[in-house]
Amino acid sequence: MTLANRSFIGILAVVIIAAVIWRLWPMDPVNIPTDQTPTSTTTLVSVPQLNTEYIRAEEWPPKVVRTPGVVTCEPSEANGQFVAWKEINGRQYCVVNTSEGAAGSVFTEYQYSVADGSDVVTLSFTLKAVQCANYDEPKKTACSTERAAFNPDVLVDQAIQALR
Repeated sequence: MTLANRSFIGILAVVIIAAVIWRLWPMDPVNIPTDQTPTSTTTLVSVPQLNTEYIRAEEWPPKVVRTPGVVTCEPSEANGQFVAWKEINGRQYCVVNTSEGAAGSVFTEYQYSVADGSDVVTLSFTLKAVQCANYDEPKKTACSTERAAFNPDVLVDQAIQALR
């Protein structure tokens, strides 16, 4: 093996090791800056588990971003995304749900934004719901019943209230 080949292999090994370390290096999930605004931060919030059989958390616990400003919301519905104002326990939330189907499941990204003093608090998470049609009875009915009754609004409002 020539010196050039050994040098190339050595440099390649260093690059690969650096890439693996960069990819696997743990990051502290609390107070990660989310943009150039020094007062905008991401935190994790403690909320109850879902306690569901057919709906599973993909991103849980929810992430919370607090930024200065006012809540803006332009209700719309297009391309699997639903945006609307929603009142939960007397508070106005801008709710954004984005759904996408994949291999017998539907993944929904939820984003709830609410005013908190002079800040906007945004809570986000992703849930995976199986396609109930994939099951035979009685699981098919149980799945459909669970999906129809599931409402993350209460969990979200509890999490927001815990931050205050």
